[in-house]
Amino acid sequence: MIDIVIADQQELFRLGLGEILSVANGFRIVGQAESSEQVLSKLKLTNPQVLILSTSFLSVFPKIQRILKRCRTALLVLAEGNDEADYMQWLRAHGVVHRSMDIPVLPDTIRRVAQGELRTKDRNSVERKDASNVA
Repeated sequence: MIDIVIADQQELFRLGLGEILSVANGFRIVGQAESSEQVLSKLKLTNPQVLILSTSFLSVFPKIQRILKRCRTALLVLAEGNDEADYMQWLRAHGVVHRSMDIPVLPDTIRRVAQGELRTKDRNSVERKDASNVA
């Protein structure tokens, strides 16, 4: 079972993503956060394997990053644009998915990120990243 925290300021997106993952095998949503404070709190309380994080929380990312490192939580960034390489390097994310992604590929992407693979997913393709990009 992969424990997941979903952090996004848009309630509809957060709840929808939670519903999609709750019916897929092998996932448990252990927390949802709509504010920076909630993200930090949920990470500390639940110690998830994967954090799905909206780019709207970048202002508190240094604090989030310290908790992720301590808890050994993989980071999957929800990106808005086509700058996944920037997120992979700058945030040291394990994966990037776009809000416009196709739903069926999300569970596989999360599983791979939880296993330590580095992944990006846009609407049309999956690309593996070299593990040396993430320290």
